[in-house]
Amino acid sequence: MKVRLFYYLINGQLLCFYISARNFQISQTAFIQLSFFYVILHLCTVWYGLLGFLDPYILTVLIHGSLLTNAPLLILAFRFSLRDVWSHIVFFTINAGFSFIEFLFAAFAGDFTVTKWVARNNVMCPELQSVMSETFANRIFWTSGPIALGTCLAMSLSLVYLYDGWRNRGVPYTPYGWTFIRPRHFVWTKKEWQIQRVAVCSLASLIYIFSIIDLEYFIVHSFHSHASKFPDVSSSENGWSWGQMGAFLGELVMFLVALRMWLIDVCADSIKLLRTSGHSICPVLMIGDEAILTAVSARSLRWHRFLRWLRGVLTKRPVRPLRNRRRG
Repeated sequence: MKVRLFYYLINGQLLCFYISARNFQISQTAFIQLSFFYVILHLCTVWYGLLGFLDPYILTVLIHGSLLTNAPLLILAFRFSLRDVWSHIVFFTINAGFSFIEFLFAAFAGDFTVTKWVARNNVMCPELQSVMSETFANRIFWTSGPIALGTCLAMSLSLVYLYDGWRNRGVPYTPYGWTFIRPRHFVWTKKEWQIQRVAVCSLASLIYIFSIIDLEYFIVHSFHSHASKFPDVSSSENGWSWGQMGAFLGELVMFLVALRMWLIDVCADSIKLLRTSGHSICPVLMIGDEAILTAVSARSLRWHRFLRWLRGVLTKRPVRPLRNRRRG
């Protein structure tokens, strides 16, 4: 459960910043955390395979953790501009490729020489082997769907990126100067909340939620429920180790750093908006109700002061006194 918390935290973080799309640097910070964690994850899988301790059940859990990226990948696939996210595309494609290869090892465990070789030192008792056999079909069924979705999205996005670059070679990049293979009414832009953006973000959120349910209930819960039939088989998870605690705290610190950047960006934009509006609302001025105008102006001023204070705390800059001035 401890490692799966890392999956949910880093993928949920990247998904939220992809949805908000306020500042690319914030998404880049979250992406660096996610890519670093998954590179270590795949390297550990290769290392355990070389040592001969690759477990099909553990491998399936790791695959589902890697495929939590399907949600942010879907948002990226329908993004209008892909020019500044080429590193994201490369990583998601490599991650999907590794996940597909790992799925083949989990699906054909014990059928070929190479799949037997990576599990040559993994000795199981007869009861545990029975549990693995009983849950094999269920694991493969609930893993094949996310594998197909992630592979198709990653390959399609890579082909679109490469084809658009080849199609417009020699032409300086401009959003409306290039010709794109994707229809414009299918993609979304970060400047406004169009129906395409709402639909894609909603679908990505549902995929993220279903991915967690898929892993926790159909994979982990199913395995533990079958293992509970055998009193001599313990399916309880290990407690927190120092390595797990350090990794979790490190990820939590990086999450707070990205959240701090997002809050600073939100505060800056809100302060600009309130300054532009002059601490007043135009429709209220048209009403002519002085009481409502005073209440709204005071509320805007308090919100403005709070945002300035929060930005000063986050950036450690001195906050200058704010004057309550209104446009004449």
